[in-house]
Amino acid sequence: MITALVIKKMGLENHSLVEKSSSRLGGKNLKFESKNGEVVFLKIGEGVAAESLAREKNALEWLKNKGVNVPKVLNYFVDRSDGTKYLLLSALDGLAVHKITNMDRKEILRIVATALKQFHSISMSGSGKLRTLDDDLIHIQTCLKFGLIKIKDFQKANNGKTPEEIFSYLKRVKGKISDSVIVHSDYCLPNILIAKDSYGFLDVGDCGPSDPYKDFSAIEGSITRNFGKEWIGLFYKCYGKTSKVDTFKIEYFQLIDQFGYHLDIEKYRKFFRTHRRHN
Repeated sequence: MITALVIKKMGLENHSLVEKSSSRLGGKNLKFESKNGEVVFLKIGEGVAAESLAREKNALEWLKNKGVNVPKVLNYFVDRSDGTKYLLLSALDGLAVHKITNMDRKEILRIVATALKQFHSISMSGSGKLRTLDDDLIHIQTCLKFGLIKIKDFQKANNGKTPEEIFSYLKRVKGKISDSVIVHSDYCLPNILIAKDSYGFLDVGDCGPSDPYKDFSAIEGSITRNFGKEWIGLFYKCYGKTSKVDTFKIEYFQLIDQFGYHLDIEKYRKFFRTHRRHN
């Protein structure tokens, strides 16, 4: 429930709520529209979702002058009584790629590849506070330590290998993974908007220095789900990748994603609330 205080703090007195949805971690995403047609989005995060929201705010502010089209942070408010965070964002023009039906797929993938190449060209200067592979591995280690992974489901999806075995492998070969570019970290078709004369990026909260294959892995999966595996080659061609695709790196980041796919969300949210209360 949004209180009158939040409405006032966010400057939404003259806006109407027109759409709402929830994230996997329990965050709320609310779309508001003013009488003159201005559209804004209010994200609300409690517990673990609040931490995710704080990262998104920091990432968006870092990206503000980097030449990429991302939502602007219009307002940010933390309720000190319970730690709930509220992030107000501007809307971007365009439609999410997976919803586009009136454009040739070749043109769509050309834009998707061009957009990613632009993201990968962002200067890494001052990116020290953004998310890294080390952060991903520390997060996995915490989930393992406190039993937050659905072990049977994980093993079933990974040829019987336990989460601990996979994690040990990820640490052992980590040195083969670079941190040469700024990656989006969740580069899938729903997070790319295409308008008539522009494109934009959503959900950039986990962007940071890493290997370009982190994004290649994500977009390969998204293209396969939405268009079919046969379109992946065209994406790489449009990106300008001339060397052979490194399947080791693709698989490395796919394995990292497995820990997210098999996370016990309820246990995770409960752990986060307890952990924060005792720290």
